[in-house]
Amino acid sequence: MAISRLCIIKYAVEQRAKTIKQKMQQGQSQEEAEENSPSHFALISEMTRRFMVGGGEGWETTPTQFIIRLRNFGMAAQNNTAAHGSVSWDKSREELIYKGIRLSVLDVQAMMRLAVQQLETILYKDLLLFAEYSEQSPAELGLPEIPWDQLLDNAANETIGHSYIDTLFQRDGGARKGWVIKKVLQDSSLRSKWIKSMNDNGVEINSKMAYRYGLRIEKALELLAVLAHISGGFPLRAWELLVVRHRNTSNGGIRNILCDQGLIMIVTGAHKGFTTTGRLKIIHRFLPREVGSLLTYYLWLVLPFWEDIQANVWDKSIFNAGLWATEGTQESERQ
Repeated sequence: MAISRLCIIKYAVEQRAKTIKQKMQQGQSQEEAEENSPSHFALISEMTRRFMVGGGEGWETTPTQFIIRLRNFGMAAQNNTAAHGSVSWDKSREELIYKGIRLSVLDVQAMMRLAVQQLETILYKDLLLFAEYSEQSPAELGLPEIPWDQLLDNAANETIGHSYIDTLFQRDGGARKGWVIKKVLQDSSLRSKWIKSMNDNGVEINSKMAYRYGLRIEKALELLAVLAHISGGFPLRAWELLVVRHRNTSNGGIRNILCDQGLIMIVTGAHKGFTTTGRLKIIHRFLPREVGSLLTYYLWLVLPFWEDIQANVWDKSIFNAGLWATEGTQESERQ
């Protein structure tokens, strides 16, 4: 139907141009020819009445009317006919069978467990700079505890730049701001790697270390995207996943990452059927605590440090609210 509308518009434009050209060849000026030729609206309206809308009683059947009736018949037949099943379980209830393909639930669990372990290693060892990390818990590493029971998030807060992480900073009075850079400055081995120079005017960060840090962030976000896609319930469509924002923005409105009763959720609007209903379908996807904790530590401790790096090394002053944005790995540094 949409293509039919485009064809009608194209034909109307060509038909009007053809009529104007014929009248000009008959001796009329361009202004007279345009005035005496049917308008685009008139041509489109006439064709629409002829074969694009369903006629009333006594009217001749239009092509569109026939198509709609055929579609309604097909939908009725489909809804009243039992479809062949494509999904089943084996006797052990541990393998899912889809169109002859066997998928082990245990294999899926092992895959997700491995992805979580890889993300923990990158987050704690490479991004939070615990070189001695070897599967210790956050408490054993000395990381600040996430107060899940006291973590309150107001989903109606439309303040530009607001995030649920702001609650954590407010709770500790901002003591955790700059947590990673404080760790760098207090550790002599880290300070020698990261700090190029330090004086009364500020700190200059080693650009090579900054670039490598950005690459590890990209890898961490790849794993986080996989875990969010698989573990959050109904898998996010690609265009839903890629536009997830962790802060409110002036154009996008309320952020997509919220916290509710100690669980991190990703809230997106599905556009399927939007042209018909004019409304988005809001979908809430809750992340498991294991994934939500890693995401929270990234937004709480890693991201502020990464934004400071970008401001220091590449003079950035505006940062994208998108969760997957890693703009600091500059092309000049890649070469």
